[in-house]
Amino acid sequence: MSVPASPKVVQLFLRVLRARAWIAGGFLVLAAAGIYGALRVPNDPAIERLVVAGDPVARATLEFDRLFPEASRRSSCSKRRIP
Repeated sequence: MSVPASPKVVQLFLRVLRARAWIAGGFLVLAAAGIYGALRVPNDPAIERLVVAGDPVARATLEFDRLFPEASRRSSCSKRRIP
C-alpha cells in the first residue's frame, strides 16, 4: 500500500485516531463546564439597571415618559377605528 503523504503525518493521523475517545471525552467535559457556567449567569432584564442615571438622553426619556405615560397612549390609540 502506497501512501502519498510523509510517514510522520500518517503517524500523527493514526495517533489522533487512536485517541479519539479521549478527545471526545475532553470535549464532553468542556461542554458540560460551559453549560454549567452559562446557567450561572444572572438574568436581569430590568431596563433601569441598564441605563446610566446621569445620562442626559436617559433623563430626557424619563421626563417624556412622565409627561406622556404609555397607558394613556394605548387607550387613545385603541379608541381610533382604522377604516
